[in-house]
Amino acid sequence: MCDLHQIFCRETGSEETLDDFYFWGELLIHDFDDIDKNLVDASQLFANLNELKQILEENDYLTSVQEDAPQKFFQNFSVENRTAVKEKFLSLWDKLGTIYHTYRSTLRQQGIAYEGMLYREVVKNLRVEDLEYDTYVFVGFNVLNKVESKLFTWLQENSRAIFYWDYDKFYTDSLHHEAGHFLRQNLTNFPSELSEEHFNVLHRPKEMFYIAAPTENAQARYLNQWITNHMDGKEKENVVVLCNEALLSPVLHSIPESVENINITMGYPLNQTPVYSFINALTDLHITGYNPNTGRYYYKQVKNVLNHPYTQQLCSEAPQLLRYLTEKNRFYPLPSELKKRAVARPYFYPTYFRRGALHLPE
Repeated sequence: MCDLHQIFCRETGSEETLDDFYFWGELLIHDFDDIDKNLVDASQLFANLNELKQILEENDYLTSVQEDAPQKFFQNFSVENRTAVKEKFLSLWDKLGTIYHTYRSTLRQQGIAYEGMLYREVVKNLRVEDLEYDTYVFVGFNVLNKVESKLFTWLQENSRAIFYWDYDKFYTDSLHHEAGHFLRQNLTNFPSELSEEHFNVLHRPKEMFYIAAPTENAQARYLNQWITNHMDGKEKENVVVLCNEALLSPVLHSIPESVENINITMGYPLNQTPVYSFINALTDLHITGYNPNTGRYYYKQVKNVLNHPYTQQLCSEAPQLLRYLTEKNRFYPLPSELKKRAVARPYFYPTYFRRGALHLPE
């Protein structure tokens, strides 16, 4: 993002700060990612709008529907309809091609890349002799971009790929069911290793249970009892679907010990992890919990750090230090009295937080 901001400002003459640019920078990187994943010629895509209009007018290969969208666009951007915002858009559009190529060149020199750029480089340099494995297995893809399609086709032609698709005949049998559109394409182009009989689940009878619970956590707690009464050791035939990913932690703690094998196939927000809250507590301690004018800490922020499970796991002295501060009414403790305890030394050095970065000792 920092590299893109510098290139953007240099090419457009903009003076906006990184904070102001960040939102637009994310959109640009997302667009560049789409360009590369779909193997688009960026030079043609970001062609001068006047040249593009001329190309559209001189070619008769577009259908009436396809012609309609660009004609409306150019009508909207005609001279009489231009505003300051539209003028800025037009001037930016002419620079996007240069920004795109300069950005990629800058990243390549550093040996880094965004995802789409990496995808494009891979399919551009495919060679059979570079393949590390004899067979590559692709499982559960759906909508394929052009890079993925090209890679799949290339590996298939070289007898190096097999495919497993996650679908049900309920969606693929009907040509009018839009959910099966891409699945039908994938099954045609890259046939599945499994026969159709394995994918006829939705037509089978279902056994469903409705359980009333006052809260989501109560649902999670009830899971222990339900699994104990209904699973009967058939772990592979049961799945727990969470509508709220925040319930993952209480659900995991509710699974009985009799369940030996668990497969978790979902993400988990970083801001709900103990690591996040620990770093957040330390950062808050040094940003708002320390007064440089008095050279003292605030009890609230100190308490949050000492109460954290990670602090108490790292050193058993944390509860004793917190009890001392509470009993002595030390609402504004000095760094010197906090650093007397070994547990506090890594955390209570005001100089560790400077210039917006937290510097912890090794």
